[in-house]
Amino acid sequence: MVSKTTLLAAGERATVLVVEDEPSVAMLESEILERAGFAVEQVALGRRALAILEARDVAVVIADYTMPDMNGADFVAALRGRSEVPVIAVTGHSDPAVERRMREAGVFDFFVKDAGLRFLKELPEAVAAAIAAGRATGRRP
Repeated sequence: MVSKTTLLAAGERATVLVVEDEPSVAMLESEILERAGFAVEQVALGRRALAILEARDVAVVIADYTMPDMNGADFVAALRGRSEVPVIAVTGHSDPAVERRMREAGVFDFFVKDAGLRFLKELPEAVAAAIAAGRATGRRP
């Protein structure tokens, strides 16, 4: 169950950083994750997300592929130079080349924003799995 994996050692909620420039999608992603017990922070720009990740720890990053200042693969590549925090890609691009590029950059999971927003139902479990995988490899959420 998600709620068991969202708590950290001191009883704190795991924080998810949502990097999404579409306000309605960012709101929906944040709402579903908060309902699942996660603390959520939102930003619209990849560079802003990188600055946040320099300043503090988050358990998981959910990143869009198309951001105003960079694409998701470039964001993950820049992040990997400083952190191994798990990244889940959520994008409107159903192009297999985009998924391949994101996976090669090192994302933990990849979702396409479908018209019915079905991906939102799977997002909390994917975040919990990313946190568990990070713990298994010794990364601190």
